[in-house]
Amino acid sequence: METTQLKSLQQEVLKLEEELVELLFKQSDLLLKQKPYLEHEYAKHIGSLEFDLYWVTVRGQRMKKMRELIQASINTGGFYDLASINTELDTEFKSFQNHIEQKANAIRYGLLNSWIVDNRSPETLDRIKRIYHDLVKKLHPDLNPNQSADDYAAFLAVGRAYRSNDLEALLAWHSLYKNKRSNLLNVDELLDRRAALTANIQKMKEWFIATANEFPFNMETLLCNEESLLQKQEELNRDICQAVTKCHKYIEDILEVLSDEDLHALDTSFFDDEKYNNIILKRFGERRID
Repeated sequence: METTQLKSLQQEVLKLEEELVELLFKQSDLLLKQKPYLEHEYAKHIGSLEFDLYWVTVRGQRMKKMRELIQASINTGGFYDLASINTELDTEFKSFQNHIEQKANAIRYGLLNSWIVDNRSPETLDRIKRIYHDLVKKLHPDLNPNQSADDYAAFLAVGRAYRSNDLEALLAWHSLYKNKRSNLLNVDELLDRRAALTANIQKMKEWFIATANEFPFNMETLLCNEESLLQKQEELNRDICQAVTKCHKYIEDILEVLSDEDLHALDTSFFDDEKYNNIILKRFGERRID
């Protein structure tokens, strides 16, 4: 009776292991291949435009606030100090500036994380997948409790090799671990193994559901549809143009209320905008001629 139960448990555990292997392989493929690809495509086609829109919108809000502070001082007959106003704005807009830097770093990372199309044959790429699939079963921590430090290091190295489609490295690792077998021998061990595998499978399924709604996977449909992508880019470019127009209007308002003394003292890079730096230079020149 125990022998029958043992065989039944062994078959059940084997089936669960295969199911978890498939899920872990899919997860690895998402994280090591699809994620960097989607991050790169997002940064290239959408992220840079979204960054421009956010940057010019925040810049416009800062110019608007500056205009309000200067005008408020003028209306009350008080004295305004550009240096003090900028210090106040630096404090008020610090969180926005930090966010700008984070977005810029994310875009930079995505672009640097370039996706190089592999010219290997479909047969070779399929072989890479099959070898990696087998190594996941032999080395993934979720499938190999009490794993040694060396085995875990090998698992990480295998992941890097798969990420770069390094067939030679994968073949080398596979030759080292191709004969690895499970050492579960008794019913109690198999029962514990079955419970652990069942829990891990459920956890993995929940992970896939949650991940589908997270960046960059939630961008896949958009990035893979040329028509939708073009429409999104046109929408972002329109929004950028509108934000730039608003920002320019705020800058023009500021230039109108600045005193001659402030215009003379104003650093021509103050607005970080070539068009309006030229306006400042033009007005500066006109004042000198007068």
